[in-house]
Amino acid sequence: NILLLDATKYEEEDLKSYKKEIENLCRKWNIGLFRGKWRSSKAGVINDFLGLINGKDKERNLLQFGKEVDLSNVKYIAVFDAGEGPCSDFLEEPVAQMEGDQSVALVQMTQYFTNFRENRIANAVKYLYQVFYDYIWQGKSLSGAMYSLGTNVLYRVKALEDVGGLDERSV
Repeated sequence: NILLLDATKYEEEDLKSYKKEIENLCRKWNIGLFRGKWRSSKAGVINDFLGLINGKDKERNLLQFGKEVDLSNVKYIAVFDAGEGPCSDFLEEPVAQMEGDQSVALVQMTQYFTNFRENRIANAVKYLYQVFYDYIWQGKSLSGAMYSLGTNVLYRVKALEDVGGLDERSV
């Protein structure tokens, strides 16, 4: 099953057409669409979704396009910001890592800019990210102090449930 969790705050008039575009995209690809009650962007919609799949909250908006969405065995939640374009095989390595070690709660994937040759800022950030992902995060992971950036991440649903969901003040 693939579901899109939409954390957009639809208060502004110009976002109403965007809301319809999201629904049309999900309809086109037969993807389920979930919208929680907006309160804290990504963390809030993920926590609302956890409540839905655990049967604690049946009042949330789940739109199904095409086949019925089965929520009985959701193991992972992948999170990306709207402007990101993951590779087609982005889940292969993180899922294999999580399947191989049930103690892994999340796999934070790196991000990079495809326009680093044309854009000086993207090129500079590429080097900052390299230090951050290759050294700082490796050290944090080895010392058990890993954390999530809130995007480009794969969460284990059971781990999120065990800690009561995401802190809505930080993600």
